[in-house]
Amino acid sequence: MSMLNSFYAAIIPMTIYLLILWRQDKYEREPFSFLIIHFLWGAVGAIILSIIGSSIFLWFFSFILSESLLDLSGAVIVAPIVEEIAKALILFVTYRSAKFDNVTDGMLYGAAVGLGFGMTENFLYFSGAADNSTIWLYTVILRTATSALVHAICTGIIGGVFGIFKFQRSYFKSIFITGFLIFPMLIHSAWNFLVSFDFTFLYGIIFIVICIIIFWRVYKSFINSELKLIREELFDELYLANYIDFISSNKRFRKGWIDEKKRNKLITLSTTLAFRKNQLKKFGTLESNSLSDEIESIRDKIKELVIT
Repeated sequence: MSMLNSFYAAIIPMTIYLLILWRQDKYEREPFSFLIIHFLWGAVGAIILSIIGSSIFLWFFSFILSESLLDLSGAVIVAPIVEEIAKALILFVTYRSAKFDNVTDGMLYGAAVGLGFGMTENFLYFSGAADNSTIWLYTVILRTATSALVHAICTGIIGGVFGIFKFQRSYFKSIFITGFLIFPMLIHSAWNFLVSFDFTFLYGIIFIVICIIIFWRVYKSFINSELKLIREELFDELYLANYIDFISSNKRFRKGWIDEKKRNKLITLSTTLAFRKNQLKKFGTLESNSLSDEIESIRDKIKELVIT
């Protein structure tokens, strides 16, 4: 198989996965450009850091471990630690962005990083198997359905943790978030261990299928909880009384309940208002001042839409 086939086999499935996750986030959809930044970090930045970090660790371990143990420790210890840290680094920066404002966002951005990482890693594996079409096809199917999704799940988990802690009033939240990195590292390590041996390989497949199902259900549950949050936070906005039932349900996607020229803008502004009000309850004093100003500005814009 040619390098071009390996490239397509690596990028197309990851792009589809990314679009599925992005499209599911339908109540406060994230800017696709910001999503791509995370994807590219995983595909390039995290890969480079992982190669450097793994090389350093394995060089050190080579003095104290046999070759067989070195390979196993590289897969079960070094890779999970180095790769999960490398992938998560961008989240320590971008979670401060106004675009990153809840658990759903964190899971989505984290998964985007993981999918980018999985894409590049898959390309390297696919290229290495290109001499034998049967092995190449087996590698493509297996890694597309499992290994790449492990990266998405693991970084998606830590992204969700960022979303949980972003609005917590704690001086130690960066420490807490770093501590939670252990969880995706353990998942990554367990996966690598189980697929390293023939007699545990099937257990590895079962393990990752369970992880995929759990991650998907949690992701969907947080998306669905956004509608409840929107309804609760907009309940006391009396000028929206005639529109809350539409804005806080799937009816928002129907036409006819408001001038079509205003519908998308009203949905966007009202959703943002709901999230900002929720964040105001969680933020400290300094941030509260700026949030209060933003909330009043959004209210004025909404009133212009619904009153005029």
